Amino acid sequence: MTEQHSDSIIKRIKALLAMAEHPNSNENEASIAMQKAQEMLLQYNLTMASVKTDEKSINESIQHDQIHAEHGFVWKSNLLNVIAKSNLCYVVTTYSTDTAHLFGKITNVNVTVEMFVWVVEQLEKISLAKFLSYKNNGGEIHGKSWKASFFAGAIHIINQRLQKPFEMFAKGDGYSIVLINDKAIQIAVQEIFPQTHKVTRHVKINSGYMAGKEAGNRINFVREKQLNNRHFVLGSGK
Repeated sequence: MTEQHSDSIIKRIKALLAMAEHPNSNENEASIAMQKAQEMLLQYNLTMASVKTDEKSINESIQHDQIHAEHGFVWKSNLLNVIAKSNLCYVVTTYSTDTAHLFGKITNVNVTVEMFVWVVEQLEKISLAKFLSYKNNGGEIHGKSWKASFFAGAIHIINQRLQKPFEMFAKGDGYSIVLINDKAIQIAVQEIFPQTHKVTRHVKINSGYMAGKEAGNRINFVREKQLNNRHFVLGSGK
């Protein structure tokens, strides 16, 4: 992108942001303008700090990783979100491109990724074995539906297991650390995603859910041999 082209793009993004933030813009206009500005930031690999040159970014210590998947992205992104929260990280998911954006201090991001990859590996093996056993015993639920419930049940238990120690840390000596870390991450996220919203997805509860809850209690969060590099993609999840 040439300097002249870059200036033109930045001017367009600034105009969209001005429309989104203008008090006379109605809610629909503001939302559309903000969404378009965010799309252009991602398309041209720009940040809010590079567009609003009068503002200084204070999130230099925050790492931003992108994780992609072709299969099983919904449950894997849900799992990543649960693990990220327990390790002082934050996840923004773009379902249109099957991409999870992971934000946090580099040490926390590394721990999150290592734990995530290991847990995914375990859950995929357990889900396959459990589903085969279910089918051999006359189970009639389709594999996709059964596994979706399985992963939902497992993630529910994993969230409970990770949440307890995190809450003890956040309410104790780690209170100020959590506050400072959350503020830095919030600024980093807003530079790339000025507008986010929550998506609620419902999973049908069946026998797979109970099998998943059982698996969630069996999961080990750390393995002896950790990742040797940070180049990774999600497993197939089939």
